[in-house]
Amino acid sequence: LTQYLCYWYDICMVLNLWLGALFYVVLLQQPPPATSTTTEVSIAASDEVVVAGTAATLTCSANVDDDEKVLEASYIIDNTVVHTSTDFTNDAPNNGLSVYRNTYTFPTDTLKSKSTYTCVIKFETTSMFEHEKSSTAIDIFIISVVGEPDKDTLFTGIGTDLILKCSSQKLAQYINSASWSGPVTITNRKEETKEGMYETVMSVTTSSSSTGTYRCGIKYTNINDINIKHTAEKSWQIEIRGVTRNPTSTIKKRGETATFTCSVVAEAQVLIEWLVDDKVQDSASHRETYIPRSTTSILTLEDLQVQRSTRIKCKATYADSMTDTSAVALLDVLELTFVVHPQDRVVELDRVGGQLSCVIKVDIDVPVTIAWYKGTTRQSDDQVDTSETDNEYTSLFRISRNSHELSDAGSYRCQVSLSKYSTSLSEYSNYAKVYVRGLIYTDSKTTITSKTEVVKLTCTYRGDKDSSTGLTFLSWYSNGQKVEGVTGFEVTEGKYSDQSLQTDLTISAVDAADVKDVKCQALFGFGEPLIARFQVFVHYQLKLPERTYTVSGGTIICQVESNTAPSVRWTRRSNNVNTPITSTDPFFTRGESSHQGSLWSDKMIVKTLNAFTDPLYLTCYHDFDTSSSQQYQTSTEIYLRGFDTAPPKYKFINDLTSVQYLDYYFVYTYTEPKPIAQEWLLNGAKLTNDKTERYEITYEDQQGQVGSKLKLLATGTSQDIITKDSANYTFVVRYSDGVAYFSESNVFFYQLSSKYDTAEKFYTTSSITMKCTLTSTATISSVRWSDKNGVTVTSPPFTSTHTDTVATLVLSDVTERRSGKYTCELTVNGGIVLKADNLVEIMDIKMSGESIKVGKEDDRISLQCSAGIFPDDSPPTIVWYKDGNKVVNHSASSQKTSTTSTSTLLIAQAKFTDSGAYKCGIEEFRSAGTIHLSLATIMFSDVTVAMGEAATVSCILRNSPYTPQETYWKDESAGKEYKVTNNPNSEFTVTNSEFSDMSMTTTLTLNKVDKTVSVTCIYAMEGSTNTRAITINVINIDVVPSTAYTGTPTTLSCTLKGVLEDPTRVSWFEGNNNLEDDTTDYTIKTNPPSNEQVLTELEIREVNDNSIFTCSFIVSGTEAKSEVSSKVYELVGPSRVLAVRNNPNTIKLELKTNSELDVTDLVRDLTVEPDNKNGNVTITDLTLSYSNIIEPMAITIKFKDNNDKDHSLKSEIIVISFSEVIVTLSDKGSPATLTCQVRDVPEVDLSDMFMYWRIDGSDEKDSKAVYKEKVLTSTHEITTATEDMIFTCGIQVHGVKYSHQAKLDVIDISLSDNLTISVENGPGSISVVISSSDTKPLKAIWYRGTTQVFVQDLEDSDFPRPINLTLKNVTLAGTYAVVVDFGDVEFRREVTVKVIKGGDEGKSDASEDSNVILIIGISIPVILALLTAIVVVYFVLARRRRLRGSGGGGRTGSPGDHGSPGNFDMPPNPIKNISHNSTSNSGSLVYHNQQARSPSPNLYSLPMSADSGRVNNRQMTYNKNYNPSPNSSQARTMGSSDI
Repeated sequence: LTQYLCYWYDICMVLNLWLGALFYVVLLQQPPPATSTTTEVSIAASDEVVVAGTAATLTCSANVDDDEKVLEASYIIDNTVVHTSTDFTNDAPNNGLSVYRNTYTFPTDTLKSKSTYTCVIKFETTSMFEHEKSSTAIDIFIISVVGEPDKDTLFTGIGTDLILKCSSQKLAQYINSASWSGPVTITNRKEETKEGMYETVMSVTTSSSSTGTYRCGIKYTNINDINIKHTAEKSWQIEIRGVTRNPTSTIKKRGETATFTCSVVAEAQVLIEWLVDDKVQDSASHRETYIPRSTTSILTLEDLQVQRSTRIKCKATYADSMTDTSAVALLDVLELTFVVHPQDRVVELDRVGGQLSCVIKVDIDVPVTIAWYKGTTRQSDDQVDTSETDNEYTSLFRISRNSHELSDAGSYRCQVSLSKYSTSLSEYSNYAKVYVRGLIYTDSKTTITSKTEVVKLTCTYRGDKDSSTGLTFLSWYSNGQKVEGVTGFEVTEGKYSDQSLQTDLTISAVDAADVKDVKCQALFGFGEPLIARFQVFVHYQLKLPERTYTVSGGTIICQVESNTAPSVRWTRRSNNVNTPITSTDPFFTRGESSHQGSLWSDKMIVKTLNAFTDPLYLTCYHDFDTSSSQQYQTSTEIYLRGFDTAPPKYKFINDLTSVQYLDYYFVYTYTEPKPIAQEWLLNGAKLTNDKTERYEITYEDQQGQVGSKLKLLATGTSQDIITKDSANYTFVVRYSDGVAYFSESNVFFYQLSSKYDTAEKFYTTSSITMKCTLTSTATISSVRWSDKNGVTVTSPPFTSTHTDTVATLVLSDVTERRSGKYTCELTVNGGIVLKADNLVEIMDIKMSGESIKVGKEDDRISLQCSAGIFPDDSPPTIVWYKDGNKVVNHSASSQKTSTTSTSTLLIAQAKFTDSGAYKCGIEEFRSAGTIHLSLATIMFSDVTVAMGEAATVSCILRNSPYTPQETYWKDESAGKEYKVTNNPNSEFTVTNSEFSDMSMTTTLTLNKVDKTVSVTCIYAMEGSTNTRAITINVINIDVVPSTAYTGTPTTLSCTLKGVLEDPTRVSWFEGNNNLEDDTTDYTIKTNPPSNEQVLTELEIREVNDNSIFTCSFIVSGTEAKSEVSSKVYELVGPSRVLAVRNNPNTIKLELKTNSELDVTDLVRDLTVEPDNKNGNVTITDLTLSYSNIIEPMAITIKFKDNNDKDHSLKSEIIVISFSEVIVTLSDKGSPATLTCQVRDVPEVDLSDMFMYWRIDGSDEKDSKAVYKEKVLTSTHEITTATEDMIFTCGIQVHGVKYSHQAKLDVIDISLSDNLTISVENGPGSISVVISSSDTKPLKAIWYRGTTQVFVQDLEDSDFPRPINLTLKNVTLAGTYAVVVDFGDVEFRREVTVKVIKGGDEGKSDASEDSNVILIIGISIPVILALLTAIVVVYFVLARRRRLRGSGGGGRTGSPGDHGSPGNFDMPPNPIKNISHNSTSNSGSLVYHNQQARSPSPNLYSLPMSADSGRVNNRQMTYNKNYNPSPNSSQARTMGSSDI
């Protein structure tokens, strides 16, 4: 005891030896006091079942009397002391005993499923003796759930079976039940008990909504008390990822667009790529990164070309580099062509057989179905016939199964459908319209037998009446003419209703000739007419007179008026017997049948009737082949009465000097009365005198016959005879019944003369006109001319004309061979023919040589002409003519013989204007031949084309008598020749036509012309060439595109250059839209031509998209056009920017444009307002850089566009900040937890940021960062800290990474776990070495057991060199500890010391304490005075030591002890503020920080803490409020250099 209490070592050692010997001698044989029998110790648990991971509470209670003092309570689990405490509560006395309780709450996650718990309480009696007492043991069951799979986070795909299993130990007196929860309803589950375990299993088929937390709970319910329940849980975080929608195979037509859809579900960002035939599509739209959760990517393939089985799939790459690939979709692109589209068709109502057809070509062997649709309604397949040949399908569609109805009308089209990959492709043809029309009419056969009869015909039209394609007219026709307005016809038309229109035709009192081919006709805008034909028979028989008088040779005519031909037959009745008249009839002969119009006539000729004394009865029958089978007849009685002989009806007399006679004789049946009178009529007037100066009449009268003779006396002049004696002479025989018989004769006296009744001389001329002139009261009805051979001349070169009195013949080919007699035969009244002759003699004027003479300019050309000489005539003078005009600019010479006169025309130097037709002539006569002097002409015209386009020019060689041997083109300026070539890649094409009709065309096409050029066409023939130069005028368009800021106006311009004539049209187009019609958004301005240029401008009110416009000029029929681009651009920036406080930051502006202009031309005068809150701002290109971001703010970015218009952008800067960064300390070999926090994080931006740790130079994304109250926290676990390390914590915001660095400083405290000290030669010592690279220790505190024995200040240690500490004067065995205080963290090391005296192992610390107590108990009366003094000294020194332990000083080593803060003796004073811990088997001691501290809300450390825990008998406690000295190099704030 004195060793503990004594301060001065030497004095105390002497006193200690003396007192020890005294106590030992006196008290050697005294036993220790007995334990109190009144003390009771018990232990109680909050529950006998505890869920693992939660806390369990044990309460240790003791009932003690007043003589005992409770010192400490120890808790023993399965024979191991786990906790010792001196904190007790004292309840009110119970039966004179005080109740002390100690409570201990311990975690259960590291304990067994079942353990035995005991508590031991140590007491001290008033006699200062200590003793212990244990409670009875209790059992506590620790329940936990074991999950399968054992991983807490699982990844699985969609459509998989997710199976989770929980199991827990069965307990007696408890029943189990299970529960499951998750993001989806769990219905498939099963529970069972086997081998002492309770198990529950659930399964779900995953979907996109299956992501989330799944929990299973196993409940323990006490059988005896159901209110006692415990539930242990296990949870999994399930993330569903994978392809949820695969692209599907499809077929498409060439030129179409195919889209493929791929849906992927994932909780983190995912990259989706498309592969076509295993090749990744590089387009940005086919390679995209999506935010978490379900997302869809679409692959669009445009303008597809023919291909087969193209393999398409999508690939998803997740943040952890895992991948998923969709199923493969196949793409077939085919060529589908409608070779024949159905055509519009008209079918007749109530008819059959109407069809539509279409022909489709398919270039792939797939099932093909062809269907027909009326509008949108599919028609029955029974009406479709389809055939196939070489993948060409022909489909015929029967419009109706039966006869056509009006409902069949409509629009029809055929549809071809292809099936492959469980998909179908359909294509429709053009629509074809079907019109159903018909005419409905009454009985088509009708007979009209009387003009008083009325017939009504009805015609009804059924069908459409559309203005453009339907019914336009519904009309009635007869004899091919419309009957509207025709006498005898009346048309009545109703109204068009219900697809029906009726029209009526009423026929009455109509001539038979007007009724023929009666029809009702419907005309349409489209389609053939419809015709309804009616058979209307009209028969009006004309009755024969009851009595007919005739003579031999007389004719009886039977007539009928009918619109159809009759069948006629005759009979005669004599002696009451009807006899058919045949060809052998003795009295009658059938004459000819004829008709004129609708009048049908049949003649019966009387052979002889002289033998008849009684009349004959003659009957005429008309039969018609009509539906009525009607028969018509008429009869007459025939008597002999008529002229037997008479002069001709027409008599022409050209003898104007002789007497002329007219004789007439009339016969009659002698049984009938004779005539009562005979008389003459002159031009219808009765001649009253039988004799005058101009005529003389005599009469005869016999039985059965009378007669008369008229003598014309031919007196007076020829003109008198012609005019006065030419007349109608009629002899009349009259009967008493008033019947008169007339016989007339038209007598014409005439003279006939010809123009050339004697030979007339002619030279070759253009024509000769011959005439015959008739002097008479008769007129010419027709003329026939004949030549000397009697051959009729009616065709060229003859032309015949006549008037009433003159006949003319014109001869246009006046040559010698036409000489001779020409006779005119004039047909005059009564068909009489009169004749006369014209005589002509002709001499030729002939051109010598060929009719075509070819020459060239400057040639000497001579032409020759000759003419015959008429006998006895002088040689004629020959004159030359060109193109009908007399030649005066060239000389002619003549040569003459006895029969021929010749003239030569000399053209000394021919010019192109001398080309023409040359003739020679004599007076008014011209040569029959012509010499065509030809200087071959080349026709051409210059052309105008647009620059860069093809140019085609042509030359036409005309009037060339020779075929060119070679034809080609030449460009003199370029030195090129262009000839016909078969090279398809040639830059030019030459084509030559066949030489025909003295003409030939050559065409040159230059595939591309860039400038105005002159080319020459060359015809090589007969050793010479004909050429023409042609100018190809090239017009060019210079365009000025525009680049404008979106939403602003702009102007495009085109300048047409090389304009030789004004454009006929200037236009602007966007696509196919002519912008002249849009004056709201566009204004077109075109300037007049100037300097062969035309400027046109298009002003656009507001541009919002990139567009292509086309300016168009029409010049000389040629269109020149050019595309002009209108490009828009826009400067965009982020509306929100996240920046890290106290760090530089950049704001990148993006210029959205495809303009080739420099950004400095598009964005000018870029400024920022305000820019002074967060350090200096610099602007480089489109990047704003701040030197230091301090606080949030809103900035306005102003700039001008390329047209100097002002614009502005606004952006909000959100400032986030890292917590302060310090050095984190960790005990060597222990785990450590690093923590990183970022403050002021907006929740809306979480999706665009993540935290990461940089480990071994690579970034590892932390997907488990926790967000709470604008703070984003990330932790990193280090399993074993063995050496100093530098860690980087970072955050990525909008793709930009910010980071802080921190150091993990590993503290190494070297101290042996066990130490044996021999004190035979003096006290021993304990040494310890402290190593730290960055953090300086502040002090070291030594303990023996729980008693603080020494505190050493280390502020002045030689840091960072290792610090050596030594605890001297160690003479007692026991557990020693050193606690090294680093300010915020303390590290503890323990050592078990054994003391050996004289080679023997020293007594334990507990036995020594017991001996001391014995000695004190026996020796108190002896040493009380000494003890009092020592106690006084103790309290004085104890006070001093406490001050030293709190930093107020202490014993340190000597200054000269380098490398160590000092060696010190172990002081005897215990410090009471450190609680004692019962040691475990390893004898560890735990230092507890008794003051509860919480971190300041404004201070976050990165990384900071390592959780308290026992590892290899080492303990450390972390003080979060530690704030290192500002002078410490290890404590600093992260600056810009750390990023």
